[in-house]
Amino acid sequence: MASPGLLAHPSAPAMMADLLRNEHFDVIDLGADTPAVGFTRALAEQPSIRAIGITVTAGGNDDAVRTTIETIRASSSIPILLGGSGIPSLEVALDLGADGW
Repeated sequence: MASPGLLAHPSAPAMMADLLRNEHFDVIDLGADTPAVGFTRALAEQPSIRAIGITVTAGGNDDAVRTTIETIRASSSIPILLGGSGIPSLEVALDLGADGW
């Protein structure tokens, strides 16, 4: 039986998604450049989601990342993990509103 899922975004974390699938997690890949509303729709349609993973592949997107996290937080309290080459540290991830890096 598969464990509840994790949202992965964008295509760069495909390897992480494969590793999670190998551990029997269901992973929903929303794809690159998913608007914040895409996350909230997925949460509404898939109540078993246990965490959200957001990957930022380039710097300079802090405002968009912060807005996305705030939008998700308005509809859910599930953990949000933030990473990728555009997020250089745990401190940056936490400053943007994520729960982990």
